[in-house]
Amino acid sequence: MNPYDRNRVLATIFTAALVILLTTFKPALSMELRSYHITCNPDEFEYINSHPDENIYIDCTFEFNGDEWNDARFRIRGESSRQYPKKSYKVNFDAHNRFRNRDKLNLISEYTDASFAREFLSYDFYHRAGLLASRTWFARLYVNGTYMGLYLDVEQIDECFLGAAGLPRDATIYKADVDGCLLRTSDRIDEVWQKKTNLETGWYDLLELIEWLDTVPLEWFFDELDGYFDREELARIIAVNGVIGNTSTYYHNYYLIHDHGQDGLWRMLPWDIDRTFRYYYSFTSPGFYRCYRWNLGTNILISNCWRNREMRELIYDQMQGLVDSLFREDYYRAMSDTLSELLYQAVRDDSLKAFTLDRFTVEIDSFPIFADRRGAAIIDMMTEYAAPFDLERAIITPAGVFFSWDSTFVPDGSPFSYNVIVSTEPTLPVNNRIEIGNLHNTYLLYDELGAGTYYWKVRALTNRASKTSCLNYNSSFTVPENGFNATVVDGQINESTTLTAAQSPYSLPDGLTVAANAVLTIEAGVIVGIGADRSIRIEGGLSAIGTEADSIRFVPLNPTQTWGEIYLDRPTHPVRFSHVVISGGDSLVRGEEAELDIFDSCLRNGVKAVRTFDSEVDLERVKFEDFSDEVVNLVHGTAVIRGCRFSHGPLELDKGDLLDLDSLSQALVDRCALFGSVDDGIDIGEVSHAVLINNRILRSTDKGISIGGGTDDIYVANNIITGCRTGITVKTPAGVRIFNNVIAFNSLYGMWIYHPNDISRAYVRNTVLWRNGTEIMLSDNGIIDMAYSMVQDDTLYPGEGILRSDAHFIDQWSNNFELTDNSPLIDAGYGTGNPPLDYYEAPRVDVPDKENTGAGAIPYVDIGAFEYGSVGNVEDDTPERPESFLLLEIYPNPFNSSVKVDFDVIARSYVMLEIFDITGRRVFVRRFENAAPGRHSTLLGGRNNEGLGLASGVYICRVGQTAGVKSIK
Repeated sequence: MNPYDRNRVLATIFTAALVILLTTFKPALSMELRSYHITCNPDEFEYINSHPDENIYIDCTFEFNGDEWNDARFRIRGESSRQYPKKSYKVNFDAHNRFRNRDKLNLISEYTDASFAREFLSYDFYHRAGLLASRTWFARLYVNGTYMGLYLDVEQIDECFLGAAGLPRDATIYKADVDGCLLRTSDRIDEVWQKKTNLETGWYDLLELIEWLDTVPLEWFFDELDGYFDREELARIIAVNGVIGNTSTYYHNYYLIHDHGQDGLWRMLPWDIDRTFRYYYSFTSPGFYRCYRWNLGTNILISNCWRNREMRELIYDQMQGLVDSLFREDYYRAMSDTLSELLYQAVRDDSLKAFTLDRFTVEIDSFPIFADRRGAAIIDMMTEYAAPFDLERAIITPAGVFFSWDSTFVPDGSPFSYNVIVSTEPTLPVNNRIEIGNLHNTYLLYDELGAGTYYWKVRALTNRASKTSCLNYNSSFTVPENGFNATVVDGQINESTTLTAAQSPYSLPDGLTVAANAVLTIEAGVIVGIGADRSIRIEGGLSAIGTEADSIRFVPLNPTQTWGEIYLDRPTHPVRFSHVVISGGDSLVRGEEAELDIFDSCLRNGVKAVRTFDSEVDLERVKFEDFSDEVVNLVHGTAVIRGCRFSHGPLELDKGDLLDLDSLSQALVDRCALFGSVDDGIDIGEVSHAVLINNRILRSTDKGISIGGGTDDIYVANNIITGCRTGITVKTPAGVRIFNNVIAFNSLYGMWIYHPNDISRAYVRNTVLWRNGTEIMLSDNGIIDMAYSMVQDDTLYPGEGILRSDAHFIDQWSNNFELTDNSPLIDAGYGTGNPPLDYYEAPRVDVPDKENTGAGAIPYVDIGAFEYGSVGNVEDDTPERPESFLLLEIYPNPFNSSVKVDFDVIARSYVMLEIFDITGRRVFVRRFENAAPGRHSTLLGGRNNEGLGLASGVYICRVGQTAGVKSIK
């Protein structure tokens, strides 16, 4: 049995009902003291030590126990430790001449640890808890015959580690390499993470994990976590970090391993865990629930685990088991005695150590009392402290800052209150902060702050004066220049008016009406507060054009009460929003017979987001989140919906689609992501013409796409639909064309074709139906014309080219349905009526060494949403596309308060839109990162990048590909 398997057996001791007390001294890791000898060029060794910031390898010979490795190399390792007098080193071995099946040694100097043992004991605790972690060995290090001191050799997490641990060697390893690895969508993934294996497949699985964490409702978190992590294992990892006080993880210094081939699960592993076994304030600090750096924020995976009741109880059970059975004084008394005897002479002879030999002895002898008191403090905190909770975002309103946070409780039932702390310094020091205490609600509206940037946090205090701080150490907000001296506006605006940033914030206690033919213009940075149940009625026009750096915000005057809506009452002018945040209303935007554009904005926290009747609606790059009913509901008129993101769908009701399109004359839904609806992702009924293309739909409680009666000319292509109850339903006699979709892992049906009173038809080509409960269900007059597709089950369907073999996706568990080079789906599709580009907007290509088994005008189209081997080169016989960026239209021209610019993109790239005056001076620029091929639109206000108004005159607009824009994958 290898050591990793042995430790998994030990994991069975942790249950709330049964605790096995370990009475024998049995460390999990080797207690030997090795001697490593390195021989190298002395001048080169002196150079790397005098230039520690340079990652320079030098050749060396490595010797251990009489064996030599003559082709080794080594360098300085670490971050801040590079500046220590005693350096840490990394030794690399040739792949054909490994050191005991290891490619690398990490030799840690333990310069800041007087005991030399904190990191060893931490890894030992991980192994004793049955968790996957590096092995360690103590070693004396000699370089060119000179004793360099006592080191800890820590096993590298790499392919060799995977093999020794019994994990597939082709698993993907990610290292949280730099501060900021918080698993949030705001993380700069390629700058803070290192991908150590499978570099050719990119970051798809880590991005998918982060996307799930960002969109999963907390109510669903525990159930869905089971598809990403082993819940008990993750709970034990969090419990171990809490018990040992690991203050250097979750934001940095951990690994994620993704076993994408077998079960799709992730595993979290520790790294660089020297900041442990150090307790302060009666052994209650660091708190067991918050082990990350205060100024960076909170890791969303860990935060969700603590905020979710079922997961929190599981962590508490694991922590109780750890304290009762493993983290015990008797074990650490025996360990201290053994370590003291083993390491004493090596420490004594270490001339580069930072502490005295007496300090070493004191630190080694302190571990038993540390374990005893820390364990008791953990149990006390779990019982008599408030449970972990977190902050919501602070909302700036004209009436003050609205603070809100999770509710909490004390397990033993003790009373408690909340304390809000605000400061201009992120550390929130005692000598520079405001404290508002004795609060019993989970919110506070506070108006006694001047302009500037502030930081805040919340504590829950019991009558024992115990303090539980929020998971996120602090959160920041900015009070505008005018503070809360709001400009009050009410009544009716009869002439075109501008709400200026200089007069912001604005208070509309009784709402506002913009009369017909008048246009209300709102400048970037303006805050508009709306009274409870009050609305803004637009009979004329509205132009709210913010900027990326300075958005416009519509908020409730009192965030404990909702305002009404922005109601577009047959407006005489267009209504346009760009870079706005609209929150806290009922139906945030509702309109009749309106021309409505919303671009680059966020709508959140309402009943419905957008409802229109008989209107022309254009929604592009809009984020919708936290609604309790249908999010977007458009009836009659037309709709263009591109690049939008729908998440946190309705949770309070048993109905409510994310996107409901009814009786429209035409609709386009392109490149949208829709996550987590309690009803349908997209519901289409009685729509004359619709194209649904390149969308991703996950976790709809009912249907991913529902195509109802009365629809005509519906084209569904390049969509990925997973985790729903049913992928696509069709009940229209007009028929639906379904091309190049992936419909997988839906619990009931992949496709359901039915109609209670008439015939319902579906024309299906190049589509994958994979691991659905039932791949295809035909009932009540359902008819399917299906060919050149992948159907996993054994049901036979008429038509040619139906495949049933293994599809060979890159990673089905992470919704990566790209094809590997041995997939039978390559060049096996039907090339007439198919979308000319795939899900990534790459063109169809013929793979030379693959037999074309497809048919149609282009017989080498691949089945599924992805075209294997396409690198963006357009083949001669693919459909024609523009040869250059095409500036389609600028309207209205001349414009009054805003202008809409439409342009085409020929290939995925970084696009820059520039405006110049007639002297050639650039006055405005906007970049679009990773813009997909096809039509794009943007809204511009009459202001430059500095927010200053542009003078009347003629301007030149240019669109082109940018240079030097960094990709954030």
